[in-house]
Amino acid sequence: MVDRNAIEDFMTGADEAAPAPASAVPEVDVEAKVEFDDAVCRFLPLRHPITVDGERVSRVRMRPPLLEDVDDWSNAEISNRELMARLCERPSGVLKKLV
Repeated sequence: MVDRNAIEDFMTGADEAAPAPASAVPEVDVEAKVEFDDAVCRFLPLRHPITVDGERVSRVRMRPPLLEDVDDWSNAEISNRELMARLCERPSGVLKKLV
């Protein structure tokens, strides 16, 4: 008889075998890109439009954060401004010009 605690019984059930350990998947560097359509993004209107490379910008598009963004920010690898720059897909220097 296998000694089990109450949590293991709850998670696997009394008659169910314990799950097999997950096989280790080798870490491979893969180039992956996510494309967000406008439906999942927020558009932030600017009260005072700015000009970037000769183009007038009157609103900023902000995409949802990726897990990579959250990890980098929570591990203090990027600042709040750098996180916002990533989400707006603009250089952080452009965000400094916003009023």
